[in-house]
Amino acid sequence: MLLKECWERYKIPIAITEVHVNGTTEDQIRWFKEVWDIGRQLKNEGLDIEGVTSWALLGSYGWNNLLTVPHGHYEHGAFDVQAGVPEPTELVSFLKNLATDPEYHHEALDQKSWWQLENRCFYNGESGGRSQEFEVRSQELEVGS
Repeated sequence: MLLKECWERYKIPIAITEVHVNGTTEDQIRWFKEVWDIGRQLKNEGLDIEGVTSWALLGSYGWNNLLTVPHGHYEHGAFDVQAGVPEPTELVSFLKNLATDPEYHHEALDQKSWWQLENRCFYNGESGGRSQEFEVRSQELEVGS
């Protein structure tokens, strides 16, 4: 685990910052909680983990293309500003509850996110090429575009 390696090498306090995933609010809650739990576990193991922070509270434009396309895709953060006024998402409530109760459980945590699913990979390493699943998911994405 990279955080443990960093700790072993430098022995300085660590903050896990910019925790964010582009997805639904539920995925953002699941992602943050996963990182939060890892941070708490490492702290319990003796690492000096100072905190875990949410990234892009007001969302961001163009990160899905690494800022290479003008006026890129907007992904909301804890707040959604698409209407011109910051509107809190459920992530705000989740972060507030987690800050006061480190064991807080949100209903979104009852389901797995895409990165936890068996079919999350598009690549079939055994055949050395694209899997049939990749072709099906690619077609689904094209239809949805």
